[in-house]
Amino acid sequence: MRGVSRCALVGAVAIAAWRDLNAQQPDTTRAGLSDVLALVKSVTNLSGPALRNAVKQLLADPDVLNSVLEAAVDSGKRPPLLENLKVRFATFEAADSNTRGLGFNYTYSYSLKRQQFSTAPAHATGLDLRLNSAGNVAFDRKINPRDFLNSDLALSLFVSSGGVRGTSTPATVARQAELLQKLALIEDEEALEKSPLMAEYLQLVMGRLSTQRVLDVAGTFGIESDQSFQQKNLVYGGRASLDIKAWNPQSALAQWNVFDWPFALLRRLNGTDRAFTPLGSTIPTVLAGIVLVDPQDDKVRKALGALDAYPRVNVEAAFRTLVLRSRAGPLYFQSDARWYRELNAPQAIRGANLNAFSYVALALVSDQGPYVSYSKGRLPVDRKKDEVYELGFKLYF
Repeated sequence: MRGVSRCALVGAVAIAAWRDLNAQQPDTTRAGLSDVLALVKSVTNLSGPALRNAVKQLLADPDVLNSVLEAAVDSGKRPPLLENLKVRFATFEAADSNTRGLGFNYTYSYSLKRQQFSTAPAHATGLDLRLNSAGNVAFDRKINPRDFLNSDLALSLFVSSGGVRGTSTPATVARQAELLQKLALIEDEEALEKSPLMAEYLQLVMGRLSTQRVLDVAGTFGIESDQSFQQKNLVYGGRASLDIKAWNPQSALAQWNVFDWPFALLRRLNGTDRAFTPLGSTIPTVLAGIVLVDPQDDKVRKALGALDAYPRVNVEAAFRTLVLRSRAGPLYFQSDARWYRELNAPQAIRGANLNAFSYVALALVSDQGPYVSYSKGRLPVDRKKDEVYELGFKLYF
């Protein structure tokens, strides 16, 4: 098998063996690495040390880890608690270091209790008690370039308005149904897109869309830490977020969404869009909060005589838009910018540059699969700014 390394072959066999073994086991019993080694050895005839070395190299590949994780989690038997868990295995490298490391990023959100008070058309109000968690973990914690984990419990009041204009008239509903029946008879995709019937149908649908505004105000309790939990902060406070979506692409707000202009041009050039069409659904979401941070066992702040609780302002803006749609699936650009500042920080803290943190991350991602990202700055509990490059694979549970 010229062009295919021995290790790559062992890797493919190892994954297949792992899946086959677990398919034969009861749900409560999972095959271990020793079982995989035994089966792969019988297939490849590798010696024990050579086999272990091949598997060791195999497990240093984010793609393999992602495949193993996909095999381990059966979507049909997935518990509700894991439905919103997103994991990205990655190999990352800091710009000022030759050290590379394997690790993963994760985000998790789970609604413990949600109650809506109003479900009127184009309007919703309610309460949501939600658990949120996010972080970055390196398998060798000493080389973690973004050593920050954040978890909180938030009770929020949300208010959503807009998105659709009233209800359709009987005549409009009848016309839409008639148009759908006629459009269903057009088999050629290009002819369907150019059909005046499609243009009329889209005009009827878009005419009912309006700008949606979602305001979320929450009280929170959480913990910030490094991945070893040797340094951590308890955080109490509140935050508010505003999310505006101009669903009608013909609206002024959508047309003047300058954040999406470069990507609208890219979509036009690569053929995803037939015209320059900024998306009003990609207007950045903004979050701001003020919290009381209670440092726990922070050796640096303790040495500076500033271990008391202190107020801090947090601001975050997030943006995501479509770049390309192809047979392989859609490709998105997303960015996240964060800023943290301690209020009335003592001179010792300002002198040590511990009163403010800023961070920005840019990434190209697919729905499930490869992604590349670049980030710069530092987060709370980080001690230095860094530029980090990541290449890996993403998995949505």
